[in-house]
Amino acid sequence: MNEQTRDYLRRLVASASPSGFETEAAAVWRAEAETFADEVSVDSNGNSYARLTGAGPRVMIEGHIDEIGVMISHIDEQGFLWFQPIGGWDDQVLVFEPSDFESGESTPYFARLNAQTPSVIQDRIVTRHATVEQNLAAL
Repeated sequence: MNEQTRDYLRRLVASASPSGFETEAAAVWRAEAETFADEVSVDSNGNSYARLTGAGPRVMIEGHIDEIGVMISHIDEQGFLWFQPIGGWDDQVLVFEPSDFESGESTPYFARLNAQTPSVIQDRIVTRHATVEQNLAAL
């Protein structure tokens, strides 16, 4: 892999793109597509297109640029962030994962996502993995 491709992939992976909020990652993709495509555009729904002209057969390559994410739904008295999923994912995927939270400010907040311990989940018998309702984040 050449350094230009590696740099593009770093920028793409570093851009936020939870389902429904893919604008940043799509802009990175379009900027890269402009380096090789004859035409690059975006429609009113936010779908991005790159077209290469030529005499060969027509081929379409389609993909998704969104990623799973979370949206903060509550901040409790101890400063823990409660969240809801964006996109479909197994509840255990995010446990103990480092995450950045966009806040509308210039610097995103960093958090490590944790699941509540059984002692915190009162009046419940824990017989399965933690669910998204039991997950929380500490900044």
